[in-house]
Amino acid sequence: MKLLLRACLLLALAWPVQAAVPAPQHEVQAVFLLNLTRFIRWPERAFAGEDAPLLIGVLPDDPVGALLTDAVRGETVGRRPIAVRQVRTPADLEGCHLVYFAKADANDSTRMLAALREKPVLAVGDTEGFLRLGGHVQFFNRGGQVRLRLATGNLKRAELTASSQLLRVAEVVE
Repeated sequence: MKLLLRACLLLALAWPVQAAVPAPQHEVQAVFLLNLTRFIRWPERAFAGEDAPLLIGVLPDDPVGALLTDAVRGETVGRRPIAVRQVRTPADLEGCHLVYFAKADANDSTRMLAALREKPVLAVGDTEGFLRLGGHVQFFNRGGQVRLRLATGNLKRAELTASSQLLRVAEVVE
């Protein structure tokens, strides 16, 4: 499974929002989450220091979390190492730079998203209507492929900047 995940990672680096080979959806999402760290810019104030890690939060029991933990091992964004931790409550979000909300976590998503409102934390989810709740990036399927939808207004409120490369390949909404 680690080999398949690495292969997906290499393919996703070349095509950041479209899986080139069929892979289980959770693996594709884990790779996309890792790649999003390379295509979003956070304000410097979002980090404790210049070498502080970029922290990705996942809700407990999310299958993407275990795959993501494996995928980020040894990975960096610039000088920053990437780490994953579980978040159970809004207080656990402190220090996170990206949080992933899976469909199964829809009830927790609403209150967690409220805690993130206007903070420089990238909120990514796969539930229909996630962007209307204040999320920044939504996974969706089209033609059997995982795609991304970005809410530029939500990104701006959180002081997050999407790269031009990401804006070109994602479906952009205000």
